[in-house]
Amino acid sequence: MFRYMKKFFQIVKKQGLLIAVKKTVAWSKRDKRPREVVLPYNFIGDVSLSEKKISKEVKKEKVFKDHLTINWVIPDFYIGSGGHFNIFRAIQYLESFGHKCNIYIYGGTSFGTAKDAKIVINENFFELQADIFDNCEDMVDSDAVIATSWETAYIVHENENSKAKYYFVQDFEPLFFPMGSQYIFAENTYKMGLNCITAGKWLTKKMQEYGNNSTYYDLAYDPEIYNTKVKAKRKPQILYYCRQITPRRGFEIAMLALEQVKKKHPEIEIIFIGQKESPEVTFEYTNGGVFTHEELADLYRESMIGISLSLTNYSLLPQEMMACGLPVVEADGDNTRAVFGQDNDYITLSSLNPKDMAKVINDLIENEDKRKILSDNALKQVKNLSWEKSARIIEQAIKDGLK
Repeated sequence: MFRYMKKFFQIVKKQGLLIAVKKTVAWSKRDKRPREVVLPYNFIGDVSLSEKKISKEVKKEKVFKDHLTINWVIPDFYIGSGGHFNIFRAIQYLESFGHKCNIYIYGGTSFGTAKDAKIVINENFFELQADIFDNCEDMVDSDAVIATSWETAYIVHENENSKAKYYFVQDFEPLFFPMGSQYIFAENTYKMGLNCITAGKWLTKKMQEYGNNSTYYDLAYDPEIYNTKVKAKRKPQILYYCRQITPRRGFEIAMLALEQVKKKHPEIEIIFIGQKESPEVTFEYTNGGVFTHEELADLYRESMIGISLSLTNYSLLPQEMMACGLPVVEADGDNTRAVFGQDNDYITLSSLNPKDMAKVINDLIENEDKRKILSDNALKQVKNLSWEKSARIIEQAIKDGLK
């Protein structure tokens, strides 16, 4: 009570007795009803991480491993989403291997109906045979149900009519948030005991740290698009994959480094790719915007250096650049070392200190022989990559989870 009296007299002193009385009356009439938890997270409240829910009746059914029924639970998507591109590619391959896939869009679709969503997928991603649903209710019985994001992991954890449950992990999603409730919500999904299938070695290592069974596949590229069949003369230009709105792409680090590069080598054209908006920076550059895969391949073949920074899991870009013979600069960290190796001769892993990064880029600009070695070795390295090979690893991981 004393603190309220103290507050009252402070208001009297600063604003007068009348204002103090009015504020006291308003405070006494405040809405004291309990507030409902923010709706998007209500589905988390009743989930027990230690409770495993699999229907006994479903588990008894015989498994035909060459003709599995696989339910995929995905978040809503937008045209151009790289994560969904990988999901739909995996589904297309699994269908070609003889499996039946169903897609459940958690939270509905911004494209209208499930039928509309399928049209968008078939026209902008891959032609799929899968049945698509715009909710996660009444999922059909399946051999496998697969989560594809932290939100959908809660849905899969609670599912009771699948023989085995999986988590298609493409990044360490807690790092998408500052430390807080969302970070914990995302991290808790790694404590559900789902069978993890990850994009690359780093994520499998992370999942194993949480005690999960985990298998990784390599990110690959399309050799029909990204290749060196079309010969092009290298121009004095650097490509930088720019995603200013995506913190894990290290935009500010790259800007400080490229500012120094431009000062030392004003003759080099710096081209931003990856976003339509032109960011305000302190040096001259060209904003190329968003390109088709074919246009990107042409740019990769005619450029001097490609810069793609990944501060969490690695992306498709380094493989696609290397397949076109483009020397690549990537961030140095546990995430990239797990994939590319600490000491390699086909990709340059740079310190994330801007001055050091600028030095790495300048050294490559000034050393044509070094660029040639990186280019030649990169072409040899990516020959081992194949989307079909990766899809077979995904398929086998699903089958192994059904043993």
